[in-house]
Amino acid sequence: MTLLNSNGLAIFGPGSEWFWAMLQFLVLLTTFFLVYRQLRAAVATNVFARKDRLDDAWDARPLTQARLKTAIALRASPDADIDAAMAAIAKFFSDLFELHDRGHLAERDIMPAWGVNCQVWWLLLGPAVRRYREAESVKTLYLGFEELATFCRRKSPSWDIGPFDIDDALRSAWLAKAIRRAKENLDSIEELESRMAPPGPTIDSKTEAGNPA
Repeated sequence: MTLLNSNGLAIFGPGSEWFWAMLQFLVLLTTFFLVYRQLRAAVATNVFARKDRLDDAWDARPLTQARLKTAIALRASPDADIDAAMAAIAKFFSDLFELHDRGHLAERDIMPAWGVNCQVWWLLLGPAVRRYREAESVKTLYLGFEELATFCRRKSPSWDIGPFDIDDALRSAWLAKAIRRAKENLDSIEELESRMAPPGPTIDSKTEAGNPA
């Protein structure tokens, strides 16, 4: 049985058009494959960079101050309306959900690091978010935050981290813990910044007061 008849086939000269057409096709196919791999690598790099930025942002000064301000406000009034600090926390978890929803972050990326925090902060901020939705007639406002909290609650038993419910005692304990951790984090940030700050100008001891050099 003949699988390939090479009679009349030519690589150079007349009749070789089939060979060069096939070669061009293979070159194009290889080029498209390499471009596709580069694009996939670039997307993966951007996703991980965004995740790292979110991780860093949670412990950076702005969000740490937002958590401190929010916890103090909720301790003073459980029914406090949403403000800029609360919105910053809600947006953070909404952005995290977006990465998960697009398939960039798996369950193993979410649950160990954010499973507890997301649930607790939604229990604390959820009522304010819902009131704000109704007041502004925007049903999807920070919906990603709520959906991520729902996801974490559903997966919690598998990770032995909940799920969590809230009452007055737990609320007070969570707020106290949030305030303590935020203050400790701010102290660490200020200490690090002081170490990184450039030294001030050297003062010449021979310079007389009131008579600058």
